[in-house]
Amino acid sequence: MRVPLRTLWKQAIALVLAATAAVAPATASLGATRPVWFYDPGHHSWCWITGPRYAGTHRIPDSTGAMCENKAGHVRVFLDDHGKIRTDRYWYAPGPAPLLRYGHSVTAWGFRLTSERAGMLVVVAHTGHGFLITPSGRVVREG
Repeated sequence: MRVPLRTLWKQAIALVLAATAAVAPATASLGATRPVWFYDPGHHSWCWITGPRYAGTHRIPDSTGAMCENKAGHVRVFLDDHGKIRTDRYWYAPGPAPLLRYGHSVTAWGFRLTSERAGMLVVVAHTGHGFLITPSGRVVREG
């Protein structure tokens, strides 16, 4: 039985795409032009990274920055581009947002957000300084 060439090409392309996805890195670098935000897989926390165009809006003050909020501890944590951390008590979910799977990272505007089972890790990418916010809302300084 002969298999049409078109079918063979489709199968070959599907195989290459599957192989590429299997070895693709778990880190994405976004050429962000808008704020980006993600929930952790357990929906305990959500984190937001924004750039200069959006500074002072969407509850991120002053400059390029990253912010996480945790609903269990009602805590909000800000990280500026110099590695300075501020916290206060608050919870506001942004509505629908993508999940950042455990072990995956996103880098935008000089910040790296990593979803770990221990919590959401947010650092200034070039220094590694930042924080981890746990599912219970505890904030741990990193770097």
